[in-house]
Amino acid sequence: MTTRRLSSAAFPTLWVAIIALLAGLSLLTPLYIDDYWYRFFDTRPYPAGLEKWYEPFDFYTSRFSSVSRFVPHLLVGLFTLVVPRWVLALSIGLSGGALCYMTSLYAVGRERPLRAAMGLIAMGLLWFVTPGFFQACLWRSGACNYLFVSLLAVGYILLLRRARRGVAWALAAALFIFGFLTGWSNEGFAVALGGAMFFLALKRKLRLSRGEWCLAAGLWCGLVPLVFSPFNIWRFFFCADTVGGLSVHAFFVGLVTRGFFRLSVAVVVLPLLVMMIWPSLRPTVRKFFRANRFLYLTWGLSVVFVLLTGHTAIYSRFPVEVYALLLVCSFAGHVLSAPQLRVTGLVAGVATVIGIIAVLPVARANFQSYEEMAAQLQAGAPVCRVVDAAPDSYASRFVMPIHKCTHSQILLLHPEMVKAYYGAADSTLIIPRALTRLAPEAVAMKSYRLPAWEVRAVALPEGTEVTGVDFLLSSEALSPLQRALRPFFEAYRLDSLPAKWTVIEADGRRWLMVFDNSAVNFRVAGLRVVTRQSQ
Repeated sequence: MTTRRLSSAAFPTLWVAIIALLAGLSLLTPLYIDDYWYRFFDTRPYPAGLEKWYEPFDFYTSRFSSVSRFVPHLLVGLFTLVVPRWVLALSIGLSGGALCYMTSLYAVGRERPLRAAMGLIAMGLLWFVTPGFFQACLWRSGACNYLFVSLLAVGYILLLRRARRGVAWALAAALFIFGFLTGWSNEGFAVALGGAMFFLALKRKLRLSRGEWCLAAGLWCGLVPLVFSPFNIWRFFFCADTVGGLSVHAFFVGLVTRGFFRLSVAVVVLPLLVMMIWPSLRPTVRKFFRANRFLYLTWGLSVVFVLLTGHTAIYSRFPVEVYALLLVCSFAGHVLSAPQLRVTGLVAGVATVIGIIAVLPVARANFQSYEEMAAQLQAGAPVCRVVDAAPDSYASRFVMPIHKCTHSQILLLHPEMVKAYYGAADSTLIIPRALTRLAPEAVAMKSYRLPAWEVRAVALPEGTEVTGVDFLLSSEALSPLQRALRPFFEAYRLDSLPAKWTVIEADGRRWLMVFDNSAVNFRVAGLRVVTRQSQ
């Protein structure tokens, strides 16, 4: 059986299987962080009540939506308060498939027989390589802000190709509206597109076609309320997670330590390696660069935008990686032959199906722990004990344990929104069962590591009052590269660092809960607990 015949039968099966599996995985994904915020009308200082539906303009002016992402927040409101949960799951599965198919349209264009193969290659890269898959593609608020918006951004690029050939006035008006919605969606996607369109207009000396002008004007008009909202201006210059300037440190940490820019590295390294190893392909690579000048500009501006904002969240890199995904697939379309693309597509599709199936049991166990927590809270239990799922290093890319599904990141930190969501009393204590098992064996002032919960539990002797906690940091844990960089990075020079902590009572004992610090976790050698005797 030839590759063409095999692929003609296998490709549709793989596409349907992947979309169905993504939808099933979405159904097993619990609420996560911001999902609780969206349910409440007033979140300051604590939830005051549930909201039935937003006022028409609340998507722009409400406290949480003050980042001004009108389109994704409209979708969040729709999927939170109107349509059933299964509709969201199906939408996520179909949107994942649509993003990969649109990527194939960009990469191989009119080569219709190769679109299915290229789409599966894109699907494999999206599942195994792209950072922040859970946050951007499975989490409800994340899917609305990133996955669904990525369809607008990629669709904009595809329409830009069509618009250059000229369009009728009616279609031009539709392009303006589409551009406006794209601009008023997510700054991670839209700012880079808006800048690339500006440079394109300058390069052509403002000689754009009617359709191109409508797309550009709509995009720029949509960017105005997105970028220049009061909250976004404050966020850029004063918010703790942004710097208002070039964040070289954030880029270095993301690139070297956490691998946030995996595909973006590929779009730089792959063409250079191919030209060095196979000189005969240099004309093909140069052709690839010429065909993707606008997209390379868009990708570069999106990298600059991330550097300027200094965001370290994984899903903040998703727009950058979507543009890189288009470039990587386009490069594959240029340098690989049709049989090579078909084989690669089959391998990528089968691997993705296996990869999703491997995650489903972990996701199911995690969802069950979430259901058990919800049942206890709804039943009014004064103490809610949760068996937290512990996914391995692979599954942790796609499954978030229940302790990370609250706004406070951990259920031990007074999760008022979670308790209010299920109608539990404010005094309800949510603890892991692992903590109750430690109590009988605990030795005074001995630290117990609970990796899945991101805390260190310390049993306090009677009459002891904690006044301060410090992490004791070891320099031996530093790698040779980190040692060389000590003069430039304070996190590598510190011998100790103040820790965040709280004291709770559980099972008749007082416990000091010390929260991990991701910047220094690998260097923590112990704790220094400063105490005094209660009067």
